[in-house]
Amino acid sequence: MSLLKSNRMKKVNKLIENKNNTPGILLPNNFTLWKPNNFDLKCSRIINGDKNYINKIKRKRFTMKVIPKNYKYDCESIKSRGFYSKVPLSDIEANYPIAYARNVHNNYHMIELEFLVSYAPQNHYCFSVDLKSTELYKQLKSLAKCFDNVYLPSKRYLMNSNGIYQALSTYECMRILINKKWKYLFILQVSIL
Repeated sequence: MSLLKSNRMKKVNKLIENKNNTPGILLPNNFTLWKPNNFDLKCSRIINGDKNYINKIKRKRFTMKVIPKNYKYDCESIKSRGFYSKVPLSDIEANYPIAYARNVHNNYHMIELEFLVSYAPQNHYCFSVDLKSTELYKQLKSLAKCFDNVYLPSKRYLMNSNGIYQALSTYECMRILINKKWKYLFILQVSIL
């Protein structure tokens, strides 16, 4: 493991192992790391391959088989479902912003989870929504209202799995992203991680 990765892992492990029971851990420059109450995941044990611990926590893992009818799409609810950093987590990330142009047609909840996993404030996220997906478009508009770096093209196309209008949909995102600051563009289709 490189020295850079090793030092970053030490910093991350130190943050994770903090026993503070409040929803936030105070970091330098008033940076708050979201941490739910009763959250006792030991990432260092997972990274080090502790099979007994991994098997134990697998049984406790949260799964959402059915989306609740009262699932909310306002900013407070969206942001309460995960940790969305307000600052880059490293100088490397700050100096290498990434853009994502993604064509989507269904499954907002999976899209929100994937967004959460990849989210960084210096990055840019554009979702081109299939014209047939009216409800998804409304849901993603709610997400875009919560983050200055999330965009939805107003021009939409009837996309299909044979690739019809996929390139034009991606192009609409690229038209938005060309004016943003980024060093690399990921072009994604549907649920590609």
